[in-house]
Amino acid sequence: MKLEDIRLRDPYVYVDREKGSYYLYGTGGPTPRSFYAYVGDRNFDFAGPIKVFEAPEGFWAHDDFWAPELHFYQGAYYLFVTFGTDGKKRGCQALRAEDPLGPFSVYSEILTPEDEMALDGTLYLDPAGKPLLIYCHEWTQVRDGEICARPLSDDLRTAIGPSKILFKASMAPWSKAPKWFPSPIHVTDGPFVYQRGEDKALLWSTYGHDDYLIGAAYPHGGDFLSSYDIAPEPLPIVDGGHGMVFEDLDGIDRLIVHVNNSEAAKEHPGLFRIGFENGKVRLEGK
Repeated sequence: MKLEDIRLRDPYVYVDREKGSYYLYGTGGPTPRSFYAYVGDRNFDFAGPIKVFEAPEGFWAHDDFWAPELHFYQGAYYLFVTFGTDGKKRGCQALRAEDPLGPFSVYSEILTPEDEMALDGTLYLDPAGKPLLIYCHEWTQVRDGEICARPLSDDLRTAIGPSKILFKASMAPWSKAPKWFPSPIHVTDGPFVYQRGEDKALLWSTYGHDDYLIGAAYPHGGDFLSSYDIAPEPLPIVDGGHGMVFEDLDGIDRLIVHVNNSEAAKEHPGLFRIGFENGKVRLEGK
C-alpha cells in the first residue's frame, strides 16, 4: 500500500540499508494499547500493519499510546513512546527489542519529569555521544508549550539530571491558539533534530489559527542545548506536521509528516524532499 492509504499520525521512518527496507511507525492501529509498524520497499510500497508492542498485563498506561520513534543504539532497537492514563501525568518511556519489528518490551523508567505533562520524546546524542531526551512540556499544563531537554543514563534506563527549557512555542510568530480552543494557548509537538554537516535545526510543530504547522528552530552556535532563533515562517505544508527527516535509500533527505490533521480518521503520512540552503531548512518538492 502507498503512504496515502495508511491511516496514522506522528509518522517515523527507520531505514535498514542492509535489507533495503523502510520501517514506518506512528500513532494508531487496529487494536488499543499497542504499537504497529509497516515495512516498505525502496518505492515506498508498504505492507502491514504488524504489531510490535502490546501493553502487558497490569501496565500503568491505558489511554494514550502515542508517537513511537525507533532508534538503533548500542546493539539494540529502542522505541521511544508517549504513554498516558487518567489520574497520572503523561510521559515518555523507552521500549527495547532485538529487531525493528519487535516484540518490544518495557525497558526504561518514565524519562520525563513525573510532575510534568510531557510527550513526544526524541533521542539525541550530543557531540560526545551522551544521550538526551528532547521532548515537549505540554500546553495542557503550562499554556505556552515548551521544548525541553533532559540527560539520560548511557543505558537509556533513567534520566540523570534536571530538564532544561530550550524554547517556548510563543517565540514563533506563527504559533497561534487553534480555533478548537477558546482561550490563548501555544502548542508544542514533535521535536526532531535535523543536521547535515554544520547545518543544524530542530523541527517542531504547533498550530496556527486554522492549520497544524511545522517549522524550524536554529540553535545558537549549533549547540542543541543553547538558546534558539525561531524561523519567522513555518514550512509550506498545509495542515500537516509532527515530522522527522530520514535519508532514503537513494541518499535523498525526506521529511515525513502526517497531513489532513484536521480531518479525523483521514490523517496519513505525507513525504517531501528537504534540505538546507544557506543554513536554513527548505522544502524541495515531493
